[in-house]
Amino acid sequence: MSMILSGLTASVCYVMSNQHGQTSNCSLKAIVLVFALAMCIYSVCLLTFQRPVFALITSLCLLGVVLIVNKTKMNTLREPLVASDLLMYAQVFRFPRLYLPFLNITSMIVLAIALPVIIGVALYVEERQDIHYPVIILLVLTSGAVFFWMAKSLKISSDITKDYPRLGLLACLAAYFVQSFAVTNRQNFEDILANNVLPVGADDAELADIVVIQSESFFDVRRLTHDIRWDILETYDEFCTEAHHTGKLNVPAWGANTLRTEFSFLSGMKNRDLGLYRYYPYFFMQQPNILTLPKLLQEKGYKTICIHPYEKDFFGRHQVFETLGFDEFIDIQHFHDADRFGPYVSDASVANKITALLESSDQPTFVFAITMENHGPLYLEDIEESEIEALTSKTAGKIDRDLAIYTRHIENTDAMLKQLKAYFTRTKKPALLGFYGDHLPALSGCFDAYGFTSNDSDYFIWSNYIEAQSEKCDCAIEQLPSFIVELVNSAKKMA
Repeated sequence: MSMILSGLTASVCYVMSNQHGQTSNCSLKAIVLVFALAMCIYSVCLLTFQRPVFALITSLCLLGVVLIVNKTKMNTLREPLVASDLLMYAQVFRFPRLYLPFLNITSMIVLAIALPVIIGVALYVEERQDIHYPVIILLVLTSGAVFFWMAKSLKISSDITKDYPRLGLLACLAAYFVQSFAVTNRQNFEDILANNVLPVGADDAELADIVVIQSESFFDVRRLTHDIRWDILETYDEFCTEAHHTGKLNVPAWGANTLRTEFSFLSGMKNRDLGLYRYYPYFFMQQPNILTLPKLLQEKGYKTICIHPYEKDFFGRHQVFETLGFDEFIDIQHFHDADRFGPYVSDASVANKITALLESSDQPTFVFAITMENHGPLYLEDIEESEIEALTSKTAGKIDRDLAIYTRHIENTDAMLKQLKAYFTRTKKPALLGFYGDHLPALSGCFDAYGFTSNDSDYFIWSNYIEAQSEKCDCAIEQLPSFIVELVNSAKKMA
């Protein structure tokens, strides 16, 4: 009986986990891996409860939860679950607002009601049975060993968008997770970091202050539709007109996962070059020996500061930012009295903090500001009909509610840029401003409605001390550090 139910569990798990996969093309190793995983989970449940049917139900319920979360992520972020998501599970409880509202409310309510009922009935109806402990323990050990071996040896591309349709969800999760911790892969990752190269700065003359703003979910929303008032980004347009470089920015994230874009900017490395570790590089970095833009600037005499008006342990930044080259990390603890717009610290408050730091500094300063105001979920915020109308072009109909909420924040981002431009215009110190969006907002339904398929955000690099010949340059996030060093070197040669 137990063996039959174990096989049934494995079969159901395999079929359900490959609901989006091309099952007929699945490798034998992937099939064996999923069967071994299912049998191991079922056997552990059987050992724990001594109820074969209940063990089956529990195993399938666990799979159901994984599938619901996977479907939610696919719908919201256009990406399946990856192994790094399992490593970030604690953040769901630490920062629930950033995760739980994206789950399908109906599914979660049904699950919350159904699971206790099913489990309670199953426990009540099915009595404990005598099981052959040596056999079940052997099954646990055997299936566990087979699972580990298959997960370790399964051939993957390190690109989840390619592996997921080919292997299915469970095989991808297992292989990515196990292989991420393999000693050889970890060493290769450390070698990749250690061999990173950035342009070398010149050694002569005065250094300009550098401010780079990683703007939460920013892109030029007017690319989506002309229904939005065109002057919503008036100051942004001025910066782009006067910028040294501006254009669309290819980023390795969509809707979330800021850290992927962030690390590519700080390191100048292509996200795909990180292999298995591209999805959560901070977790696997142990005192990294890597050259980064902040480190390069430190060596030239800059004070390097990160500003992020949120908890510093989000994404584990507090564990790696010092080794990435930051002298100081200013987090939410420094924004107790700051104004908020919506649930998060406003962009205006971040601008105030930036200018205060620059004014008080007695040495060249590099400020990397990670904003939060425009962070979702946007649908939880309120907006008046009059506000929606004010954001809409006079020649257009009323725009979507979530899009209006997003656009309202973008208008505030433009106001932040206006604050900074006023400061850079009046200051006598040379200064350089870089600005980019970390990823597009998680507005899948809105984008689909408009037929918008681009994954690119937008950026510009501007200075107050070099006459610019604005160059339209669509590029990738990892190219921005080179642009910045090039401009710093130009200023030094002119001084």
